[in-house]
Amino acid sequence: MVQYDHLSAWITVDGRTLDEYSQKFDDELSEISCWIPSQEGKEFELHFSDEAIHYNVCLYYYVDGSTVGGRSLADTAEPRNSISCAGVKLSSETERPFIFSKTRLMEVDATPQTPSAALGEIKVECWSIDVRDEVPLGQPELSAAHSVSGREEVDAMHVGVGNVRRTKSRLSHEVARRILLASFLFRYRPIEILQASGLAPIVPLDADALQRGISEPADVFPIDPRLEATFVDVALSPDVKNEEEFEHLDDSTLVPQKRSASPISLNAEYSDPNISDDEGDDEERIAVLEAELARLRKRARKAPPDEKQEDSDPEIALSSVP
Repeated sequence: MVQYDHLSAWITVDGRTLDEYSQKFDDELSEISCWIPSQEGKEFELHFSDEAIHYNVCLYYYVDGSTVGGRSLADTAEPRNSISCAGVKLSSETERPFIFSKTRLMEVDATPQTPSAALGEIKVECWSIDVRDEVPLGQPELSAAHSVSGREEVDAMHVGVGNVRRTKSRLSHEVARRILLASFLFRYRPIEILQASGLAPIVPLDADALQRGISEPADVFPIDPRLEATFVDVALSPDVKNEEEFEHLDDSTLVPQKRSASPISLNAEYSDPNISDDEGDDEERIAVLEAELARLRKRARKAPPDEKQEDSDPEIALSSVP
């Protein structure tokens, strides 16, 4: 979750908040930017929260440089102070979900369909607004496929749309922008790209995290590599038209927890000072260990009965002390 005063924005995949890396704030633009991991074929959802509700506000959504509508939140919405956007609206009751998609490569001299600078970015602008008359819902345009030239990033991704699905019916109103309160910019790349670029830490991942595409520490230590096998949808007219929605998202569990992790080099060679490839050293170490074991057994036989009882069952010995 990225925050600016009482305003917050975040993105979820499979109901879980994506990690955010390298957050930066531009005071002149009132913009917060960060990097998030993307995974091809995964649907995602945009979320916003206003803890103060001082104004009627509207969220305008942009993906890869294209405007895809928006949502508004009335100043009387408390405690319903959160809204979400999961796709492109086709009608008052249907939408197509956002999906992270692979970008198609073109010939080197061909012209890309989308400006390269816009690919890989999801932007959310929060404006204070005046709500006006009810109007028909606008029809945003979002290409289901993008392409880049061979000179550009091979692992580029873009936001596509999925199959049509039904949503709750909403009203649509015209609104007028007043003041830009904050802008949230999410730059997305596969987690491997973020790690290779030094934007995300390299940490062990558990099986669930690998499937989610989310960087999350595993519960086990790494092993020797040698052993491994009230809302409004915005129309796209210059005056900006929106649609009012009567559903609410209230899930405090979506807030990510900050973690600190030291980068682990993938190319570092594993080395254990206690392991030797010399057979002579192995035999010598075995002899030392056998001698130590014999000494411990001899000591155990000579120990008083009370000491043996305390060593063998410390919990019982401690519980008997008054």
